[in-house]
Formats: sequence, C-alpha cells, structure tokens
Amino acid sequence: MGNCIKKDLDFRHVVLHNFGLKKLVDLLNLIKDSQISVANGKEIMMKIIDGDERMPTEMADKLGFTGAVITSAEVKAAVDDVLSKNPQIIQKIQKTGNMGPVMSLVGKVMEAVNRKGDPVVIQTLITDKINQTKEDANKK
Repeated sequence: MGNCIKKDLDFRHVVLHNFGLKKLVDLLNLIKDSQISVANGKEIMMKIIDGDERMPTEMADKLGFTGAVITSAEVKAAVDDVLSKNPQIIQKIQKTGNMGPVMSLVGKVMEAVNRKGDPVVIQTLITDKINQTKEDANKK
C-alpha cells in the first residue's frame, strides 16, 4: 500500500487490476513454500504494482530468486561473517543504544545470501549477537 501511496496510485485499483487473484495466490504460494524469501516477494510485488504483467513465478525465475530459502546455518554463518567485518557498526550501536544501523548489517547479510534469507530472522540474529556481545563485555 505504501508503494501505491508514494506513486499516487489507487491501492484498490492496483490490487484488482494489476494483481488479480491468480497473481496474488501465486506470489503467496512462492513465499509459503519457501521458494522465495519475503524480501524477494516484496520486490516482485513492487514490479507488479509498476505494471509488470508476468506471473510471480516467471518473475522469480527470471530474477534468479527461485530456489529454497537459505537454511539457518548458512544465514548464521553469513551473519557472523558480516559482524566480524563491521566491528565499527557494532561498537556504534552498543555505545549509542541506537539500533538503526542494524538495518545496514541486515542489508549486507541479505547481499551475502543472494537475498534468499528472511530479513526479519536476520535482523533478530544480528540484534541477539550484538546484545550477547555487549553482555559478555559487561561481565568482564
């Protein structure tokens, strides 16, 4: 809906005419069956709002999104790698308490896993690691 508002489009019209039931069900099934990530589903949705008439399955294939969503072990490894390469961001978060920069780390992990991770899960993993690191430092 936010994308429709930004582009001054009528949300109801977009849903009824750009999506329709078949495209919406196709997109939701791709996500439900873990064939694409939520983030990739959002990107496909934006393309449909912009007028792309292809079915979501076809778009996912063409964009290279199709395939099982990355396993948690791979995501955890990518999170650890990104955190080890960005200690300055972690220190800034711990020092200020401002969790805003976490999203830049989420973006880096999503890039590392070719957008096949769940950004909500990634954000939680990053936040938990940062909090755990802070607790460990306080114990010393």
